[in-house]
Amino acid sequence: MWGHSMGGGITTKILTLESPVKAAVLYAPNSADDSDLISRWGYGCIGDIYAGELLQTCNSADVIPESLEAQVIAAYVESATSPEMMRGIAPIYHLESVSVPIQIHIGSADGDYIGSTPPEWSYKLNQALMDAGKDVELFVYENERHSFVGDAWLLFMNRAVEFFDAHLK
Repeated sequence: MWGHSMGGGITTKILTLESPVKAAVLYAPNSADDSDLISRWGYGCIGDIYAGELLQTCNSADVIPESLEAQVIAAYVESATSPEMMRGIAPIYHLESVSVPIQIHIGSADGDYIGSTPPEWSYKLNQALMDAGKDVELFVYENERHSFVGDAWLLFMNRAVEFFDAHLK
């Protein structure tokens, strides 16, 4: 399985569940600690989706429609602000369930704008996986941002193909 950004975050969540995944490549992944995501981006905006798209502080994908029942909105906000709930759903607290090799690729200049993922998130996941005794490799691409270009992209793709060939053939 291969995931970039939020797709990397989703891939990480899937790896802590029973799944048919045999190997995973995480490319500039979201944090495996949901509290990091909320610290960076908030728990979402309540209101009109179109209006949310116009706000720099609100990702339209995170807009909770104000037309929802009040108790649904309250339950969402309560869970998103609960440290216990965050620990319950964040993959970083469930890495003992990971059973496949993982490659992590991150640019050293990622995280320089609000929609990107700070390299510290990848370092944190890599360390937690190593501490849990998991098979993990981390590659840092100097001066690359959230999406690699040129030689860095080619190197990343070659490493990913070699990794999948080694673990899936």
